[in-house]
Amino acid sequence: MNAQRQNVSADQIAARQQWMDAAFPSACHPIDSALLAAIEALGKNRAQKADAHVVAVSVAASAPVIVTYNLRDFPLSIVGRFGLRVRTPARFCLDLMADDPEPVLAGVRDHWTALDATPAAYLQDLCAHGTGMRAFAAALRACAGKDDTIDPGNR
Repeated sequence: MNAQRQNVSADQIAARQQWMDAAFPSACHPIDSALLAAIEALGKNRAQKADAHVVAVSVAASAPVIVTYNLRDFPLSIVGRFGLRVRTPARFCLDLMADDPEPVLAGVRDHWTALDATPAAYLQDLCAHGTGMRAFAAALRACAGKDDTIDPGNR
């Protein structure tokens, strides 16, 4: 992040970094400088080169997927070389539902419970995030049509 452009102090950045390190210790992976340079060299434009660190840390973490709305900066010609896939948040959620819906449904129940939301309000909020999330909300509704496992009244 460009602190000057975002009007963020160095102390604020340091505090945020400490919080993130404590909250997500497994997300901290060193990036091999040679790997980063190689990925930057594959970038066809400034934005792809600027996002090379995301690809590098994904490789370092053995992550199979990069989840982002910014598909344009992660072309298959770059990520495919490292066995990575790139998905929007909605596509990622739909893929998880297709693979194993039970943990996704449990996570959704926990999330709306933490938000103190009703299932209807939660699904409406999902739909407000665009077309892709409407598809995910529809998949959740389809599961609810089969049984009432996503209804928090079953807790």
